Amino acid sequence: MNNLEAIILLPILALPTSLFAQSIAPENHEDEAEESANIVVLEKKASENIDLQVSKLQLQALPREIIALGEIKLNRYQSAIIAPRISGQVVKRHVKMGEHVTLGQPLITLSSIDMAEEQKEFILSNKEWQRVKALGKKVVSDKRFIETQSEWKFSQSKLLAMGLTQTQLEQLKQSQQPNGEYQILSSLEGTVINDDFLEGEYVEAGTQLLTISNESELWVEAAMAPAKAVQLSIGNDARIEIDGAFKNGSISQIDHQINETTRTQMVRINISNVEDELHPGQFVTSYLTAGLSEPTLAVPEKAVIRTADGDWSVFTEIEPGKYQQTEIEIVNRAGNQVAISGLPAGTNVVTNGTFYLAAELAKGGFDAHGH
Repeated sequence: MNNLEAIILLPILALPTSLFAQSIAPENHEDEAEESANIVVLEKKASENIDLQVSKLQLQALPREIIALGEIKLNRYQSAIIAPRISGQVVKRHVKMGEHVTLGQPLITLSSIDMAEEQKEFILSNKEWQRVKALGKKVVSDKRFIETQSEWKFSQSKLLAMGLTQTQLEQLKQSQQPNGEYQILSSLEGTVINDDFLEGEYVEAGTQLLTISNESELWVEAAMAPAKAVQLSIGNDARIEIDGAFKNGSISQIDHQINETTRTQMVRINISNVEDELHPGQFVTSYLTAGLSEPTLAVPEKAVIRTADGDWSVFTEIEPGKYQQTEIEIVNRAGNQVAISGLPAGTNVVTNGTFYLAAELAKGGFDAHGH
C-alpha cells in the first residue's frame, strides 16, 4: 500500500463502530414494533369465554368441486296440479294463493250435471243392492245377485274416477241427495303457488285450477359441460351460494340427455328449504363435489380473516394465551375448508375465535396483557 492510499483509508477505519449501530438500530426497532403490533395476549378466562380452539396445520385431502350456475326449481316430486276430472262450474274456492294447505283439505267446490246423473245412478244401484243382498241367494237367483252387485260396484267406481273420495261417497249414501256438487281435496301438504280461476267460472275437464307444492325441499338445476358432469355421482355432496350465504345439499339426478341448444348436461341438487329462505326462479352458484384433491395444507374457512391492509391471514399460537396474526396466501377453497400457503406443517393455528382476536387487535391502544 502506498502512502496516499494509507492517508485516505485511515480516517475511515478510525470512525467509531457506534455510528454504524446507530444507523441500523432504528430499522430493527420498527420491525419489532410491527411484529408486536400483530400479537394478542389473552388471559385464560378470556380464552375459555370465547371457546378459542387451536389445531395443528396438517395435510388433508379436500373435496374437488365443480362450479356451475344453477336455478332453483320446484321439487316436482312434491308438487301437484289440481284439475277437475269432469267439466263443471266452480261453486266456491276454499283457499287462496300463498296459503298453506294440509293433506285432504278442501280446495274447491264444483257442480256438474254429469256428476249429478252419476250420483243418482249410484243412489238407485245402492238401494237395489242393499235389497237384493238382504233377500240373499236363497230367494234371488245367482245371476240377479251378481248383476246387481256388479252394477253397484261399477256405479261406485265411476264416481271415484270422476273425483269423489271414498268419504264423499259414504256421505252421499247417507244424504241421498244427487245435487251434482263435490269437493276437490288437496293430495299433499304444501303451499298454493298458483290459482288461475274465478268463482262461477265453467271449466273443462283437465283445466289447471291450482298448483300446490311442498317447498320444504327444492331442486337446483345446474347446467354444465358433459366432460364435467361425467365426474359427478348421484349422492355426492353439493352446496349452493346465494346472496353470500351457503346451503348444503346433495346430487340427486344427472340428466342422461344433452341439451341440443346449449350442449350442456343438467345436474339436479336437492336442497333443504325448511325455513322457506329459497324460492323457485332464483339463480345461484353451485359447487358440486367430484372426488378428493391431493393432500394440501388447509384450515377451516372461519380461521381465515383479512388484515387491516386487506391481506389474508390466520392467527398462530406463539404459546398458550399468546397469538400472532400471520399473513398467508389462499390457494383454493373447497366446502368449508381453505387450502393455504405461507406456513409450515405443524404450526398451531387458531380455528375458532379468530374474529374475537381480530377485534381485540383492532382496538385502539390495545393492552397486550388483555386488560
